[in-house]
Amino acid sequence: MRTHTDPGLLTATAVSATPGLEVLDGESGEWVDAEAVCAAGDVVLMCGEALEVMTRGRFRACAHRVRHAPTPRISVVFEL
Repeated sequence: MRTHTDPGLLTATAVSATPGLEVLDGESGEWVDAEAVCAAGDVVLMCGEALEVMTRGRFRACAHRVRHAPTPRISVVFEL
């Protein structure tokens, strides 16, 4: 999936055992592999565009993408 931000307030994503989810580090501009820094079953909480607007930019929407995985990948996402 291409680079994008989510339109809602928050997005909670359960980390998969199969790598793929990457988030953009707003400070360095580098992509961070979520599965490399989190354990399977952990939850990544990402700010959405609505939260960025509501907080006048204090919390910025999290740019993220999903790269192709060599094996099937299951993603559980909850958007608020």
